[in-house]
Amino acid sequence: MLAQVFAAAAAVTAAAPAPHVVFFLADDFGHYDSTVWNPDAPTPTLGKLAAEGIKLDRHYVYQFCSPTRSSFVSGRLPIHVNTENHPSSEAGGVDLRMQTVADKLKSAGYATHQVGKWHAGAYLAGQVPTARGFDSSLGYLNGMEDHYTHHFGILNGTDMWNDTAPAYGTTGQYGDDLYVARSLRIIAEHDTAAPLFLYHAFQNTHTPYQVPEEYVDPSDPEKVQAFYGMIRHLDTAVLNITNALKARDMWRDTIVVFSADNGGECAGGAPGNNYPLRGCKYSDFEGGVRAAAFVSGGSALIPVGKRGTTSTALVHICDWYATFAAMAGVATTDAPGYGVPASDGVDVWAALTADAPSPRTEVPLSAESVISSVNGTVYKYVTDSKSANVWTPKDFPLSPAVPAPSCAKGCVFAIDTDTREEHDLAARRPDVTAALQKRVAANAATKWQTGADGYVGEYTHCTSLDSYKANHKGFCGPLCSKGE
Repeated sequence: MLAQVFAAAAAVTAAAPAPHVVFFLADDFGHYDSTVWNPDAPTPTLGKLAAEGIKLDRHYVYQFCSPTRSSFVSGRLPIHVNTENHPSSEAGGVDLRMQTVADKLKSAGYATHQVGKWHAGAYLAGQVPTARGFDSSLGYLNGMEDHYTHHFGILNGTDMWNDTAPAYGTTGQYGDDLYVARSLRIIAEHDTAAPLFLYHAFQNTHTPYQVPEEYVDPSDPEKVQAFYGMIRHLDTAVLNITNALKARDMWRDTIVVFSADNGGECAGGAPGNNYPLRGCKYSDFEGGVRAAAFVSGGSALIPVGKRGTTSTALVHICDWYATFAAMAGVATTDAPGYGVPASDGVDVWAALTADAPSPRTEVPLSAESVISSVNGTVYKYVTDSKSANVWTPKDFPLSPAVPAPSCAKGCVFAIDTDTREEHDLAARRPDVTAALQKRVAANAATKWQTGADGYVGEYTHCTSLDSYKANHKGFCGPLCSKGE
C-alpha cells in the first residue's frame, strides 16, 4: 500500500508550500524523565531539539491515554469526544462523523502516515487509521501490550495492525523498532513535492518495562535499568527519524512537535517522575496533565529569535488540529452537526512564535477540573485523585513520593505562580471557588462520549471477539464492518 501512496503523493503538487509536520507522542513519559526539563536525563536528542526550538511549559493533555489521542486526532477536548480507555471490543475513540487532523491535512495535499500506538477507536472498521485520513498505518490499536509478543492481555489476543489487516509475521520484534523502521521507510520513499504529515506514537515508556539489552546501562540502579533503557531507546528513535529527514533535505521545511500523552505513572511501583509537579498519570494535578512538550524543526516558521525560549502560553493537545490546518491553508474547524460536538482546537502558532495572547483562555481538563481566569488571575480547580496525589522527588523512584493533602472536596490553586499546587485557596477565596465550580458544571453539561448514542454508520455487520480472533490467527481487530 505504501508504494501506491508515494506514487499518488507525487502527483499532488509541484511544490510543497506547507511545512512537513512530524508529531511525536510518547507514552506515560514523565515531566522529569527527559532533558526537556531534567538536564541529567538520558535523552540528549530531546534536549537538543528542545533547546533549538520552543519549550512548551503549559501544554496540557488528558490524565490518561485514549482521551489524549482522541483529542489530538479529532481536534476536540476530551470531554467532547472520549474520556474512556475502552479496548477495541467496545465503542469509543473518535466518532465516525468527526473529521480528523489527517483528513484536514490530506485535503491540503499532504501525504499522511500513522505509526505506533493508535488507541483512538477501533471497534468499527471505519475507525482504524487508514479509514480516518491516513494513507498508511502500522501499529497497535489498543492501549498496551507486550513489546515483543504484542499480546494484549485485556482481549487475550495479539494486537498489531498494518493498513487494513492484522500485521501477521511481526511477533517477536520489539514494537518501537518496528515503528521506527516504518517511519524511516516513509521518509526515504516520500516524494518531497508534497508535504508530509507523520504521526509517530511511541509504545515507550508504557509498561511492561522491556527494552533491547543494548539500551540498558548496568551502572543505572537496578530498579530503573529497564525504564531508563526505554527512555534511551525513545531518544535514539527520535534521533534516527530526524536524521533521516535531514538526509532527505526535508528538515529545513519541517515542524516537529513532541509531547507526552499524560504524566508519568508513579503509583504501584511505577517509575515515572513528574518533579517538581504534583500528581501523576490518572490525576488532574499538573503532574498528570501538564505534558513534557516542545516545538522544534528546521522550518523558518519558527523565528530565530524564539529558538531556545520557553513559552508559557496555554495550549491543549487538541489545538494542534487547528494549528496544523492553518499552516496547511485549510479550514481550522469541523462542525459535523447531528448533535456531534464541533471541534474545540484553536490556532496557537502566533502565541508560541510571536508573543500574541493565546487564544486558549480556558482548559477543561476533565468533567471535574478546569483551568480558567477569574478577575484576571488564572486559577485551577481540581478534585482528588487517590494514589496519584503525590509529589515525586528529583531522584524518584529511588526516593519515595511524598503524599499530598487531600482535595476530595475540591482545591483551588493560583496555577501561574503555584505550579506545585501547594497552596489551596478554596476556603480563603470562596468567590473564586464558586466561579470555578460554575465553569466545571458548565463544561460537564456539554460532555459527549463517542459511542454513547449508538451511532455506527454503515458498520452494522458485527462479530464476537472470539470469532474475530479465531478467523484472524488470534489477532485483535475491528469487530464491526460493512459486511458483504
